[in-house]
Amino acid sequence: MPALWPVFEGQLNQWFNGFAEGGDQTSYGADTAAQIASAYDKALKTATIVGKGNLLTPSVIIPSVEAGFASCFAMMAPSPTSLSIAPYMIAANGVVAAWGPAQYNPLPPHLPDVLPLVGVIQLFPGAPMPLAKEIMDAFTQEDAGQIAPKLKTAFANHMKQIFGIYLGLMPNPAPPPPLIPAPAWPWSGVE
Repeated sequence: MPALWPVFEGQLNQWFNGFAEGGDQTSYGADTAAQIASAYDKALKTATIVGKGNLLTPSVIIPSVEAGFASCFAMMAPSPTSLSIAPYMIAANGVVAAWGPAQYNPLPPHLPDVLPLVGVIQLFPGAPMPLAKEIMDAFTQEDAGQIAPKLKTAFANHMKQIFGIYLGLMPNPAPPPPLIPAPAWPWSGVE
């Protein structure tokens, strides 16, 4: 089952179209960062490895996402000029760092494996630059109703970059023993 993107978009559309900070200089975007992190956390509750069905466990560090966006917004608030992509790189780095320790349920095994040995190992948590560009695109256009869909696209595209390997046991073609360690099977993408 893919991530709960409708929940993500619904929460953020409500925020950006009605309850956003609206120029409140006392928070410098901290409330918006908290909303983004909360919506992202809810969306990830059902995220799985593309085509494999291994659920993401609650291991993505959501406070890192919030801190990245809060730092991004705080950097932009006092600036009289555009800082281009720099602040958005901070937000993107927060998201990528949050995925660093990600863990997944080892079941179901990746065929032809029949049991996990180590299971799912994530090797690459995604690249920050493409994510930063898409986050910048979301926040630099004029329509508040487009921020949430563009952020969803940015996060979904980032998750497609994540990859790793699966280590399991497979049937021995010439027993005994009945099961042997299988080669590392690559996987790519989280949805």
